[in-house]
Amino acid sequence: MRLSTPLLLSIFFALVFILSFYDLFHILDHVRSAEFGKEPTLITFVGFNFLPKVIFYLVKFSALMGTFYGSMLLFIQGNRSDSNSPRRILRVLVSVEFIMLSLICYKVIYFGLLNGNFTLEEYQNFHPFTLHDPEKSGFLNRLTAHFGPFDFLYILLLTLKISAIFEIQFSKSIALVVVSYILPLILWIRFLHFIGL
Repeated sequence: MRLSTPLLLSIFFALVFILSFYDLFHILDHVRSAEFGKEPTLITFVGFNFLPKVIFYLVKFSALMGTFYGSMLLFIQGNRSDSNSPRRILRVLVSVEFIMLSLICYKVIYFGLLNGNFTLEEYQNFHPFTLHDPEKSGFLNRLTAHFGPFDFLYILLLTLKISAIFEIQFSKSIALVVVSYILPLILWIRFLHFIGL
């Protein structure tokens, strides 16, 4: 059974809500009390935790969808049929994003099993299966936090799906993903590092 794009998007954001809610009210419960000394409400959770994530994902999906669709129209001599509409590209982006959501799920499970035996700093610097060293602060070290197995699987699956829907060679699809996703990601990380965030 193939899910429609709106339904897939609804499932995605429902999972984001569940993971964020459990993360804030259960996983970070002892850390929050120790660091901030106050309990968040459902309203503050939605306004300052869940809603910014929804906006982030919508901006990410829109930017990538526009980039891929624009590249198809301008540069790619592949399949330009109606099957490559922005909605189809959005469907690909949402389905691939479930990989990164599984990383968040892994983080929630991991810290849930620790039963509160961790600090806020350990939680914030958690980048499993990467070369990231929380003791270092350089740009390259920060960059390694965003290139682990989950990220490579995301990039590979995105490349394969873009290659399939545009009916282009894998090498062209890789170039498109590098220009549309990887390079902007590196520039964004560089910008955050430059302003000290």
